[in-house]
Amino acid sequence: MEIRVVKAGSTSAWFKEGFALFRLAPWIWIAQVVVFFAILIVLSLVPVLGQVAAALLSTVFVGGLQWACEQGRNGQEMKFEYLFEGFRRSTTPLILLGVYYAIGTFLAVALATVLVAATGFGLSDGGDGGDAALGVMALGPLLMALVAMVFSLPLAMAIWFAPSLVIFDEQSPWDAMKLSFIGCCKNWLALTLYGIWFVVLSLLASIPAGLGWLVLIPTIIGSTYAGYREIYRPA
Repeated sequence: MEIRVVKAGSTSAWFKEGFALFRLAPWIWIAQVVVFFAILIVLSLVPVLGQVAAALLSTVFVGGLQWACEQGRNGQEMKFEYLFEGFRRSTTPLILLGVYYAIGTFLAVALATVLVAATGFGLSDGGDGGDAALGVMALGPLLMALVAMVFSLPLAMAIWFAPSLVIFDEQSPWDAMKLSFIGCCKNWLALTLYGIWFVVLSLLASIPAGLGWLVLIPTIIGSTYAGYREIYRPA
């Protein structure tokens, strides 16, 4: 599969296309997003099994939302049930994506925990090191979060376009993650600017009591689809 390197400025166009897709059927998009997160929240309330189910099913729902973007772009009528399209078309591969992502997240957090703990214990060997160790222990949760974020970045790159590659291109979960990672690496500058746009828009969306997220989340979903098309399916 050809993986295109796009211009860095393309990311603003991705957000514009995502918002344009949202405007085609705003109430349907809002309903899809609300139901999607409501399902994940309810599942997450169930100890262990529910949380695992939420993690595994999230990629299936994302695949359905990407399908909704495709239908909107092709001029088809938007339907609420597109949210569940991933269950009809690529259930097993999309669930496997969720499995790989969950395992990767667990390993990233575990590795971060071990490294931060090892740093603290290493500094506790006598002398002034004890004071330094106390400082590390006090900042432990923050350090662990930062290290986990660093380790999670490659995982995020591997999952970003993977649901689209599964549901549209019938790639295996592992191949989809590899292609997504390579695509992100080749377009690191564009995706860095995408991240800046995301931060700015997130702040704006949070101002009106967080209600702007009802618009921003569908826009992000649409922008991810737009990025996928430009990188992996250039016209």
